[in-house]
Amino acid sequence: MEGARAGTAKHALAVSVTCGFYFGYNTGVVSGLTQTVVDCHFFPGKAATTQAALSGVFTACILVGGIVGAVAGVSVADRFGRRRGLAVCGMLGLSTIFLGVVDNFWLMVAIRTVMGVTVGAVSVICPLYVTEVCDPQVRGSVGTVFQLAICFSILVGQVFNLAFTPNYDPDVASERCANGWRLQLSMGVVPAVAILVHVLLLKLPESEEWIAQNNRVDAGLDEREGGSEPLQSPPSEDGEDHVVVVVKEYSWYDLLGTRVGREWASIGVGLACSAQLTGINAFIFYSPQIFHDAGLHDVLVLTTAAAATDDRSPDRDDLERAPFVLFVCGAQRRSGLGDHGPRVAGLHLLFRDRARRALLLDGL
Repeated sequence: MEGARAGTAKHALAVSVTCGFYFGYNTGVVSGLTQTVVDCHFFPGKAATTQAALSGVFTACILVGGIVGAVAGVSVADRFGRRRGLAVCGMLGLSTIFLGVVDNFWLMVAIRTVMGVTVGAVSVICPLYVTEVCDPQVRGSVGTVFQLAICFSILVGQVFNLAFTPNYDPDVASERCANGWRLQLSMGVVPAVAILVHVLLLKLPESEEWIAQNNRVDAGLDEREGGSEPLQSPPSEDGEDHVVVVVKEYSWYDLLGTRVGREWASIGVGLACSAQLTGINAFIFYSPQIFHDAGLHDVLVLTTAAAATDDRSPDRDDLERAPFVLFVCGAQRRSGLGDHGPRVAGLHLLFRDRARRALLLDGL
């Protein structure tokens, strides 16, 4: 039994890596390509304000899709299973390859929106799968790999930007127009293919917790049962009865109608909002322009260095994160984006401290 659990943990580790890579690479690589796509290829000669607006559309459409994917991903995973949910993510992620061949800006925006649905879905299904299939002793470590994969793949995207456009200069058209931008964008399909291969060919096991909740046998693993027969406590290898774990389901009232539920909801919302309002994702998306507006040179080198220091791992101490947070906030302030970053960063640290205290009080 321990060997089976260890094997499942390896599957969860692979899921964390592939999902994290799809998330990070496809959100991060665009930072060095937006001007190439908008200013050089599709809309050369347009007014600067128009180009800026279209650049924002090209960048933010993946976030719009991410909202849809985050909401829909939970429903898909609950109804059809974590394994099939990941398979759907992989199939939607295959749309990334078309970024290398289409020659219409708005079609590319539509494709990146679909990619955003994939990003949003894997961001909820992957941690859910890891939580359900891993033992508590390794759950945190395997879950951390998802965040590390996101950060590392952002770094990979920035390294590719630097490799394809080593002399990048936003003010010089010949230096900001990369020739390999289609290849860079379409390479984001690789982790989607890896997800599909893992699910379909390497037989990713379904979450036993989901099987128990739905009182059924996973059709993807045991075709002999047809996937529709009730789970009648099948005997284990040692002949003993299999214990089916029944997990309590919580309602919106449990979340918002109770003191404990409201406390954890406020911590979750506060952490998410304060993390975004520091401007960290905007910095990842627009770091070359931010560095340029701050009067700095070799902007892609600096962007790559910033990505290399971005570690979102939950086990990192706040003081270890401080240099990167101050680096981002300082660049934002120097480029004229304001000084709200340090204030919001401080608020984020307060929410993190509140979460730690709540975990200690609940004995978790």
